[in-house]
Amino acid sequence: MRVVARNGYPAKVRIQQATWLAAVSVAVGLAMESVVPRSWAQDVSERRADGNGLQQDPDRTAESYRVACEGGDAEGCFKLGFSYELGLGVPFDRGRAAESYGRACVDGYARGCTSAAYMYGTGEGVTQDLARAAGFLERGCEGGDAENCFTLGSSYELGLGVSFDLRRAVELWELACESGDARGCERAGSILESSVFEEEGVSQDLPRARELYERSSELSRDATGTEEFSDLEVLNDQRACYSGLTFGCVSLGELYETGEWMPKDPARAADYYERACDGDDADGCLRLGDLLYSNGEGEPEDRVRAAELYGRACEGGELRGCERACENGDAEVCMALGSAYASGEEVVQDWSRAAGYVERACANDDLESCVTLGTLYSEGEGVPQDHAREVELYERACDGGFATGCYNLGVSYYEGAGVGRDGARAAELYGRACDGGDARGCHNLGVMYVNGESVETDNGRAAELYSLACEGGVALACYDLGILRSEGAGVPQDHLKAATLFGLACDGGDARGCYSLGVMYVSGEGVEPDKVRATEFSERACDGGDLDGCVMLGALYNEGEGVERNPGRAAELYEFACEGGKAVACYNLGAMYVSGEGVEPDKVRATEFSERACDGGDLDGCVMLGALYNEGEGVERNPGRAAELYEFACEGGKAVACYNLGALYHEGEGVEQNESRAAELYEHACEGGDAKGCHNLGS
Repeated sequence: MRVVARNGYPAKVRIQQATWLAAVSVAVGLAMESVVPRSWAQDVSERRADGNGLQQDPDRTAESYRVACEGGDAEGCFKLGFSYELGLGVPFDRGRAAESYGRACVDGYARGCTSAAYMYGTGEGVTQDLARAAGFLERGCEGGDAENCFTLGSSYELGLGVSFDLRRAVELWELACESGDARGCERAGSILESSVFEEEGVSQDLPRARELYERSSELSRDATGTEEFSDLEVLNDQRACYSGLTFGCVSLGELYETGEWMPKDPARAADYYERACDGDDADGCLRLGDLLYSNGEGEPEDRVRAAELYGRACEGGELRGCERACENGDAEVCMALGSAYASGEEVVQDWSRAAGYVERACANDDLESCVTLGTLYSEGEGVPQDHAREVELYERACDGGFATGCYNLGVSYYEGAGVGRDGARAAELYGRACDGGDARGCHNLGVMYVNGESVETDNGRAAELYSLACEGGVALACYDLGILRSEGAGVPQDHLKAATLFGLACDGGDARGCYSLGVMYVSGEGVEPDKVRATEFSERACDGGDLDGCVMLGALYNEGEGVERNPGRAAELYEFACEGGKAVACYNLGAMYVSGEGVEPDKVRATEFSERACDGGDLDGCVMLGALYNEGEGVERNPGRAAELYEFACEGGKAVACYNLGALYHEGEGVEQNESRAAELYEHACEGGDAKGCHNLGS
């Protein structure tokens, strides 16, 4: 048995959907106040006056925009709105700005739609109207503008100005992606790669998610070194940052860090990233960590501080933060990353990457990770199967005091996987695991004491070990201890304690414990007879995969004991157990096909199931099959074959088979008539309790 040391993966390892909320936050004014610092408007105005895209005389420029707008020029209306919003050449007037943006939008200028949506979303200069904001975005998107499609998609996701509709949101993000907006690709991909949005009408589609991520990468590569920021985009980032929307701070920090559009200023970049990080923006923490860690730009290099920031980024759901933290030596984060890639939770499953991260964790002396890495080498998941390497890792963990390493190493020696089979060494390692708190080691060592494998048989010692393992949560150990208690092996016989232990095993998920307790409720051994409870526990056993439980449940349904009689349900249970290889179930089902109880009478099927029962070692099945051959029912009559089957069952101790075979010798059917042999067989039948054998012997 192999065990992955860590069960489940830390929730903190999630892919952050970076700035998708940002777009709708700016466009529709989610929790945003009107806070554009006047100094910023002046700064933009100064750059405009210097000739950056505008004439040096802003008054003449604004007037030319007004004339163009009145003449039907949509772009002129947009630029006039921009002038009113920043007070460039005209009085500062956001109401007039919104009016001009709206006119530009109606006339087909997409950036006008974006700005009009912002104004109505925030209520700046106009009465806030989220539905109208969404209408502007819809118009811009219909015109093929990627940014409007992306922001409208976010509106549908958040239910801002429109009804919540995640499917529609994904459609819009895909439109944005097709129109060249990488954010749309990333957002649609993040929804489609997850399986948790079925109730919202969006089915998981990993192939499509991969296509969208690839498209995002292509768009990002194409944009590298060529992306230009407009004044409006910078202004929007400034609005967002000072309103508490941290993505704007991140965007501004990036502009100052790279020197694109803004003068390069690492210190100011660090300030903006820190502002974002303090607002719990994982991307801001990551970027600040990179800025400090890579070369100390903005502030003196501080690797300790960088490591702290990577940790905060990781906890905030930024996968890259986790990766940086892992690279920086955080073994716990490395292991969490490995677990995420192994499970495919929030990332595309990748066993090779999973193994790489787990290996890093192990290299950083996380012994639990070494055990997990050993299991990967055992199964060949993400690494070539290598039992020798597996053993090395378990040994390292065991020598370091990690009990699970000792347990898994013990299993390797017991099975001879990667090392020569060595029961004595396995027993020693199970003992170390048990002493270190791994209850499975206690149980496995107990099994060796019961079986006398490489240790002297000692049921008393086994009982002690089973008790420790049972207390440690190993359900199978509770069952095994219950067997010792019921048999009085190594401990005083105590059926009541056995029943209690079987109950613990059952509650712990061991189906055999449920079956054994059900048997006790049928027999009344150790507990009061209770067919209702017997039905309950046999059903739990059957549901847990114990076929004996299915057979017992079938018998209870067939007899109507503890449950309303239902031969049809009994037949279903017998068939299930028979298909699983339970010979007695095949016999019971065959008998039902003979009698027509719960199924239509069918001697052919009766023959089929009795043969399967006999082949599986059930002597009653052999007797029934012999009778069918002797009578020629469901199969061509063949007394000789019947005699063979009766003889086999008679030798196995079935008295009725001895009687039937005696009758064949008496009549000379299928065998040469032999009264002496017949008498001998009747005597066997009589001694076995068959009354007809005694009667025929006397006569």
